[in-house]
Amino acid sequence: VLSLDRLGEFRPTGIAWLGAEVTPIELDRLVRALRGGLATEALPGERRPFHAHVTLARRCAAVATATIAPVAWRVERLALVASELRPSGPRYRELAGWPLAQLR
Repeated sequence: VLSLDRLGEFRPTGIAWLGAEVTPIELDRLVRALRGGLATEALPGERRPFHAHVTLARRCAAVATATIAPVAWRVERLALVASELRPSGPRYRELAGWPLAQLR
């Protein structure tokens, strides 16, 4: 279960998000394993620290950063998603998916 308990924004993009103050240890392990696998294959990976979040809205003028009542989200699946930015907005396409129970 991922506890989403922070409201914030990515500046200057104006993306409002709901995020986790604390990353569950299982998710942290998964992120480290994915980054390690990319490095083993000499593929570029994200260098920024990982922050679990859900995008709520784009192009927001301002978003208050705040701690909120936690939203418990049961995460059961991992998906590899391609994003394509278009003038009409982003488009997402799932390339592959795996039940998390298979990854344990």
